[in-house]
Amino acid sequence: MRRIFYSVYARPLRMMALGLGLVGGLAACAPAGDPVPRDAALTRDMLSVTMSDGQRCFGPRPAEATAQGWQGRLEGCSAAYAYEVRLDPRSNPLREIIGAIFAALTLDDQLAEVAEVGITGADGRRYVFASPPPIED
Repeated sequence: MRRIFYSVYARPLRMMALGLGLVGGLAACAPAGDPVPRDAALTRDMLSVTMSDGQRCFGPRPAEATAQGWQGRLEGCSAAYAYEVRLDPRSNPLREIIGAIFAALTLDDQLAEVAEVGITGADGRRYVFASPPPIED
């Protein structure tokens, strides 16, 4: 009886385990999809985006940028996502003073613009970042 049980059930179970192993192995080799934006940094002339796979993408400020912002496609990475920079027109007196000091030291390009950065993925999902990033407690 034991021999019949082994021959009838063991072989299908081994084949099923082998099949699941092959499916799992092939799934591990499949691409995980496009990387997604994880961080964005904005200067006066450049948007720099760090992707989930470690790539760094850039969005240079075009000549036709306006006081409200600019848009374009990220460069230098595998996924050329569309991006939009919306500059915040509101002014902070302390920021104006710091900006004047940075400009006098010719470091004005190091001061982050106050803006909202939106990046749209290939799947239509929108990733939104604040510039400068909020201060965490």
